[in-house]
Amino acid sequence: MKQNPIIRYETILAAKRGDAESMSEILQRYEGYIISCSLRKFTDEYGVQHSFIDHDIKDKITAKLMYQIIMDFDTERMPEGETQE
Repeated sequence: MKQNPIIRYETILAAKRGDAESMSEILQRYEGYIISCSLRKFTDEYGVQHSFIDHDIKDKITAKLMYQIIMDFDTERMPEGETQE
């Protein structure tokens, strides 16, 4: 499985400023994790277990991630080892 690279600090800053492409890049990076958190299981009348994506949960998680980036990301605190170019 291909590992996604770490999201660059500049990308997060651009997303916080409203850049749609940067926000999309971040959401794509976390899409698999968001989907895995959104899976729900049910058992049918034959006892077979099925999984499905609960799109309401997926949308809530996505909205919360976007809110955290836009409203709560601290631009004054850079991660260790990051430099602003």
